[in-house]
Amino acid sequence: DVLYNFSKQCIVNHPACSVILDLNDTIYMKEKLFTTQEIDEMKKEASMNIISRIPQDLADYIDHSNCDNLKDLRTRLADTQDWEKEEYDMSKHHDLDWIKHAIRSYIRLYESGELNTVQKEQWYNKHVWLPTETVFDDNNSIHIVAGEYVSLASALRKNKSRIIESTSAIKRIRSEYKCDMIVRERKANHEEANEFGAGETGIKSSGTKHIVKGGIKLPKVLKDMLDNLVFNNNGSYEGLATFGLQ
Repeated sequence: DVLYNFSKQCIVNHPACSVILDLNDTIYMKEKLFTTQEIDEMKKEASMNIISRIPQDLADYIDHSNCDNLKDLRTRLADTQDWEKEEYDMSKHHDLDWIKHAIRSYIRLYESGELNTVQKEQWYNKHVWLPTETVFDDNNSIHIVAGEYVSLASALRKNKSRIIESTSAIKRIRSEYKCDMIVRERKANHEEANEFGAGETGIKSSGTKHIVKGGIKLPKVLKDMLDNLVFNNNGSYEGLATFGLQ
């Protein structure tokens, strides 16, 4: 009721208008919607527990690359690891190989000096975020689609009221927010694929565009994805969650 009443007062599109409760949103305190104690209580009640930790071999390999200069880091990368002495098996070695490839890619990017130059957002998508697109290559169930794609879950919500023509013409398909990255179920028929997360990039971590993407756009898309997952899970939300990257 508190969220609903607040949403009726909003003069702009706020997450509350989509029944999204962001417990880190300082507007709740500013508008005296909740007390500090109430927010802390809700955080404890709705806490998210990480189901699995990074495997120890991955954590050790990441720690092995913990250097404070590029020369030492290149030397560490050149060290032949035990897993590299074995015949490559994607089911066993993919994550280790991905980490090594990602670090090497970022070293080359850093050494090029291009990070010191002001770039367009698309440049960051192609260079800085590129390694993330292949992180699920060993998973036959999910994959990442990148490059300003519309969430299927958001599109379904936006167009669920479309009906056939009668006394009026059929409504045009309405488009929703586009995301720089979407984690989607790998299916031949993409229209029926579940979605599990989304990512948004930006040139700066401040400014109006960053606030809108992270505070309004991304939460709304993630809620649409979660609603669709719950629907496809016979209405049960137990153990379901979506995640966002920014």
